[in-house]
Amino acid sequence: MLNMKDNKIIGIITLHQITNYGGILQAYALQHAISKLGYDVDVIEQSLYIKPLHTWQKLILYPWRTLLKKVFKCKIGIRKEENQNETARLRYAAAEYTMPFIKKYIHHRYVQSLSEIGSDEYMAYVVGSDQIWRPAYVIDVKMRVEDAYLQFTKDWNVKRISYAASFGSEEWEYTDEQTNCCKELLSKFNAVSCREEAGTEFCKRYFDYPKAETVIDPTMLLNREEYTALIGDYNEALDGDLMCYILDKNEQNMQIVNYVANAKQLTPFSVKAKAEYNIKAPLEDRLQPPVERWLKGFRDAKYIITDSYHACAFSIIFRKPFIAIANQNRGVARYKTLLAYFGLEDRLITEYNQKQIDAILKQPMAIDEEKMRELQEKAILFLQENLK
Repeated sequence: MLNMKDNKIIGIITLHQITNYGGILQAYALQHAISKLGYDVDVIEQSLYIKPLHTWQKLILYPWRTLLKKVFKCKIGIRKEENQNETARLRYAAAEYTMPFIKKYIHHRYVQSLSEIGSDEYMAYVVGSDQIWRPAYVIDVKMRVEDAYLQFTKDWNVKRISYAASFGSEEWEYTDEQTNCCKELLSKFNAVSCREEAGTEFCKRYFDYPKAETVIDPTMLLNREEYTALIGDYNEALDGDLMCYILDKNEQNMQIVNYVANAKQLTPFSVKAKAEYNIKAPLEDRLQPPVERWLKGFRDAKYIITDSYHACAFSIIFRKPFIAIANQNRGVARYKTLLAYFGLEDRLITEYNQKQIDAILKQPMAIDEEKMRELQEKAILFLQENLK
């Protein structure tokens, strides 16, 4: 074990985690894996709130806004900061049951801006995981994609590593300006790894970085027993035995659920808010169940249907039979790499097809345990070698 008394490693998680089970657990898993190597870890996250104006700013701005509205009859909407903070408040309100897990298990450091971090605070930075390198997703948490390439570290004498970073798409979504800037920033990295084969190819093709590796998602660094321990004494009963974790409900996905339920004689149940993405819905419909309940769903379900990448990962972790529905808008490349590791590509479907579903239902759920150990050892070695 190393004695890192005055130095820490950062896991930068750019996508907000507060109600995203996959985001929460991949942050926990990456922190836990690095901690077991003997390092202190901070998971740095930018607050969704925008810092309120100083009193002197209000004294200047508010009278001016009033003058424009009342005297000159200008149409002035809500200030961007006010709108952003209201959206943040609604998001945090929906995390009433997930925040206790976050506060208990993840060592967070919240900042208004990454520029707040001093050059001598950390010896190394780990970027990852999830779709941290997808421009459209990073914008949602007040960041530019360049920030996810550690632009704020400038010319500091620190280590820069990406672990299982994901572009989230098989199509290149960067502008020319973003491509050129991120290419230069990535050249400063000591080691680069991506979650999907497509991401590794992107690094080679667009960033001229041929040494990028492909590693498993952080959630898979831990085993079933470690996640079962997190469930602890949570004993609230589930509502069925067919776990349906569907991010995008539509008629086709519900057809698949109903067909499998009838074919297997199982009762569908869901572990997610009724209106997860609708911040205008009543709060009781937006409250996400506890993380422990989500994990319990995988542990106790007899079968799983999902269009979520991390739900696929946890189906494999808990060795549960599942059907994965390709979510075209959210990216399919990540499913392909994950399922290919274990020869489970046939469990991915793109549409309601009874013949295809019947074939999947007949398949036994077999995971190559040696392959799992090999992938975990490769990933841990990547972190170990590049952090020392």
